[in-house]
Amino acid sequence: MTSALGRLFRLAVNKGGPIVKVKEEIEHVKAYMEIQNFRYNGKIGLVINIDDEEILEYKTLKLILQPIVENAIYHGFEAMGGQGTICIEVYKLNNNLVFDITDNGVGIAQEALNNINRKLDEGFADSGQAKRGIGLINIHQRIEMYFGKGFGIRIKNNENKGTTVTIITPLLKD
Repeated sequence: MTSALGRLFRLAVNKGGPIVKVKEEIEHVKAYMEIQNFRYNGKIGLVINIDDEEILEYKTLKLILQPIVENAIYHGFEAMGGQGTICIEVYKLNNNLVFDITDNGVGIAQEALNNINRKLDEGFADSGQAKRGIGLINIHQRIEMYFGKGFGIRIKNNENKGTTVTIITPLLKD
């Protein structure tokens, strides 16, 4: 656990720069999951599917995956006794880099999901409302500020159960 914590901090600091390689962002999530699985006695599965190994060399904003994985654990799995699986798929679509983070947790109530997606569309967090979704909105705003409109996150409930958060950024090689 100490080793995972050290990797987590090292990857988070990254000399203060906002951009990391996809492989570093993935390593950050893996380190975070090692720590969480220590807490949850190994009950949380993590599956990472990368469409093409070349994707690992592309660049993205740092600290965009871990908060979404954290949400899946705390909001999706807590009610299920801290047990579930998170799948991260990374692929290229047109000239974009896409991360799909899917969990098999309890999902998000439709009204809450509509509220979060509305806030994403409007581009601000309504501080007078409940705090749910604020972290997601922060990630979305960081992506939009760095890459522009049209990039960011989208959230949907899965038909059976669980949630999928999709992150879209441009393909950056250097």
